[in-house]
Amino acid sequence: MSTTQRTQSISVNEDLREVHFTIGGEWDLAGMKAFLHEMNAKSAPLVESGGPIYGLGVMTDMVPANDEVYDYIRNHLMASKEAGLCRVAIIDPPMLVKLSYKKLSEGLEVEYFYSKDKGLNWLRENR
Repeated sequence: MSTTQRTQSISVNEDLREVHFTIGGEWDLAGMKAFLHEMNAKSAPLVESGGPIYGLGVMTDMVPANDEVYDYIRNHLMASKEAGLCRVAIIDPPMLVKLSYKKLSEGLEVEYFYSKDKGLNWLRENR
């Protein structure tokens, strides 16, 4: 697989109030809008029921994006925070993606892990 080829998956665990996603490759604004629209649709039951929402994102193959895409992601993260997103575990992002995501997610509780199991443990502690 080419590192620029887009990959994605989104799943929701309503019992644990978690949104899990995997995203990789190179994304333009139209593609990112579609991905986040799908995420919003799948997580709507969590938002509608109220309460905290937790996120787990695997970004191992993510390619750094342009400013336009990052601005859109930042706006989505802030809207998600208002909708209940309170804690996000990011798994194994490339260094430039990690540095960018740190800036984009200011104001949210975000931690970075190399292991999905460790990320899930942190995400679920003290609940």
